[in-house]
Parts: sequence; C-alpha cells; structure tokens
Amino acid sequence: MERPKRKNYRLHQSKLDAAQRLLGTKTETETIERALELIAFGERVASGTERARGRAWEDVLGDMERASGEDGE
Repeated sequence: MERPKRKNYRLHQSKLDAAQRLLGTKTETETIERALELIAFGERVASGTERARGRAWEDVLGDMERASGEDGE
C-alpha cells in the first residue's frame, strides 16, 4: 500500500464542507481521498462503457437525450 504524502492546498472551505456532507466523511483528508477515488471510479466506468458499447460515453448520453425527445425532435 502506498504511503500518504503530506500536501498543502488552497481550497474553498465551502466546497470542502459540501463534499464532506455529501460523502459522509469525518475528516477533510478522508473527504479529499474519497472524492479522488470517485473520480477514478467514474473514469473506469466510462472507459468500460465505451469498450462494451463500441462508442464514447458522450454518444450514449446523446442517444438517451434523443430517445426522450429532449432535443426537440
């Protein structure tokens, strides 16, 4: 397991507080770690979807919007 490295960042406290509430985390460090994990997970999901369907994730969303009639057709 990788050992954590000390970092210093300038962050908006309100954004960090909102993320902490949404994620249900106890500490700011845990909040940032969890948010980064979710971003990496989302990328893996999008990549897997692209491979499985043979087209980009954005195309899937476009098809969903067209299917629901949101584009005015």
